[in-house]
Amino acid sequence: MKSSDVIGFLVFIFLILVLLFVLTKTRIIYPSSIPFWQNIYCNVFVQHHGSIAIVYGSDGIGNVNLLTNMIQQVNPNLVVEPISVSSLSPGLLSNYDLVILDHVKTVSFTSVLDVEDYLNAGGQLLWIGDAFSNQILTPSDLAAAKLENQTRPFYYENLTSQAKKQVGFGTFGSKYLFAYYLGENFFNATFNIDAPQNYLVSGLKSGEKVSLDAALVNLYSSPTQTRVADLAIGNQTYPAVLIEKSVGSLIVYTAFPPEEYNSTVFTSNIINYLVPC
Repeated sequence: MKSSDVIGFLVFIFLILVLLFVLTKTRIIYPSSIPFWQNIYCNVFVQHHGSIAIVYGSDGIGNVNLLTNMIQQVNPNLVVEPISVSSLSPGLLSNYDLVILDHVKTVSFTSVLDVEDYLNAGGQLLWIGDAFSNQILTPSDLAAAKLENQTRPFYYENLTSQAKKQVGFGTFGSKYLFAYYLGENFFNATFNIDAPQNYLVSGLKSGEKVSLDAALVNLYSSPTQTRVADLAIGNQTYPAVLIEKSVGSLIVYTAFPPEEYNSTVFTSNIINYLVPC
């Protein structure tokens, strides 16, 4: 083979790799979809193993230990750290490639703001079920608000007024997920896939009967939202899997804990979609 042929071949391979890299970064393709590409993409291009924070609380649906174990089975290279919602502080979440809200129904206003800051900086969020559906003012919130009031008049009054009006996901849900919370329960439902080409539902069956804890939400209109799957409960249909790309962030919402779905494929899809390396 002539040297010019070798050079031409190497250039061709290089261009193919660059194309695959661009398609992967833009989520047109996924590393695990192409044989050997995930190892090349992660070890050559990214050269970084992802870190995940699972923010949990004292109530809500979901099983944090089970989810942690499942993620580590999907990708042993990922660093997975459960973090109590009471331990959140400004800037803490910026260290993570993905933040998961699981088993954390009740949350303080201050903690909501910490997650908002993370999303505003371009973070990725897996929001599960009834997480953040009971937002409350804690004594520490009130003390901080009174201190803030010294330099920002009426800050305390505005905060307490907002808290009285807060229902379900509140303004956090309407701003970032374009959804409002109706309630949660244990349901016998039918899992229907709306976007069969979407990577999140690869390998899953539409029309499957499921029995699980799930949150019910309704949606506001959003051009940046993709409704991937639904839960049919009786004569009603509710969103089961959503993707929201807005304000520079990426949110995947699942109405039920993926760790309690009867297939590890779903959890694997979510993790590979959000943190492929």
